[in-house]
Amino acid sequence: MDLPVAEKILAVVGSLTRRAPSGTPYLRGLESVAELSRVSEEEMAADHLCNLVESFKVPLTREEYDAMVGVLQQLDMLDVLEDVNLLSLIF
Repeated sequence: MDLPVAEKILAVVGSLTRRAPSGTPYLRGLESVAELSRVSEEEMAADHLCNLVESFKVPLTREEYDAMVGVLQQLDMLDVLEDVNLLSLIF
């Protein structure tokens, strides 16, 4: 069974947060994305997450990338990928 979109976003945010070095500038942004998810603003959360990852060049695992694409697909927002280059951030 598929997880709700908000839970998928929170899972990606949690993974990125756990891997981020202490004091990383984008941690506050990840907190904001998580909060947007918690208050049912999944579309805004997904958009902010993609832009944050690209802006800070946050390295992504293949699983994180696939989860983000899945979220965008569920929200019918795959066009966001035209604006951000997340594929280049997979390590």
